[in-house]
Amino acid sequence: IFKLMKFDSYTRFVRSQLYQSCMLANVEGRPLPGLDPRGRPLMPTKHTSSTSPKEQVKFDKTKE
Repeated sequence: IFKLMKFDSYTRFVRSQLYQSCMLANVEGRPLPGLDPRGRPLMPTKHTSSTSPKEQVKFDKTKE
């Protein structure tokens, strides 16, 4: 597994569509795909609150 990760994953990443589109955007001076011009994600993350998922479960159980 170590050899596979060491020798294969980087090559596959460099050949990936995501990497290619990011490199093209960078060369053209555009924001990276999925980011606004300031570099912030266009879509919010799943956990936007300050409580951890475990704390959220505890909170939800107290509502019942």
